[in-house]
Amino acid sequence: MNNSFYGKTLEDIRGRSEIKLLTDREEVKKYIKKQNFKDSTIFNDNFVAIENNVTSVKFNKPIYLGQAILDYSKQLMYDFYYNVVNKLWKKNELIASDTDSIFLNIKTEDIYEDMKKIEDELDTSGYPKDHPLYSEKNKKVIGKFKDELNGKIMNEIVYLRSKAYSFTFVDLNQIKEEKKLKGIGKTTITKDIKFDDYKDCLFNNKTKMNKCIQMNSKKHKMYVNEVNKISTTPFDDKRYILDNGIDTLPFGF
Repeated sequence: MNNSFYGKTLEDIRGRSEIKLLTDREEVKKYIKKQNFKDSTIFNDNFVAIENNVTSVKFNKPIYLGQAILDYSKQLMYDFYYNVVNKLWKKNELIASDTDSIFLNIKTEDIYEDMKKIEDELDTSGYPKDHPLYSEKNKKVIGKFKDELNGKIMNEIVYLRSKAYSFTFVDLNQIKEEKKLKGIGKTTITKDIKFDDYKDCLFNNKTKMNKCIQMNSKKHKMYVNEVNKISTTPFDDKRYILDNGIDTLPFGF
């Protein structure tokens, strides 16, 4: 809900089009002659869709609000990492971060005992009720950080690039995998991609391609097609990979 609201505040309305569904030949000619004519789709001899560029745009989206939300989220993340995490755990390794999440490698004697010192910053309502950190004090409070695994132990993580990562964790004495790959369907990720594929990509620079099933619509007719898409790849267009093949820096750093 919060992400949907944020997205609407920064919506770009300049690229919109005006669609007319017409059955009259003379009406079709009239709209095609307009200077803002863009495209047409003929469904049959008596039904045509005309797409025209809009001639005027009313800027009624609160872009300033979306920008403020984005800036505040960055400030919140930076404040938590530098003023909370860095002060509590001097020897921590920042693996990766996103708009509202952060992956950390922390070496300590008792992580949960340490977390008690910053419990005001955390939402621990997802832990089992018998967990020493369980509390509903900050349940679903905006700006509080939550353990995504709710006490389960993460073993390994491979973070290839933004929106492309996988990790393993222990759940009921079993090793399970969590996998994320932007642009690849959930069915393909679940059935055809394994955690070892991420490791092979990271350590051996292997690019993997997978067959994906897509459902598309053309002229209001649904069809299914199969495409080959790149799934795991060592290429990152946002960050520069250092000589060790693991650490990265942003371009221009």
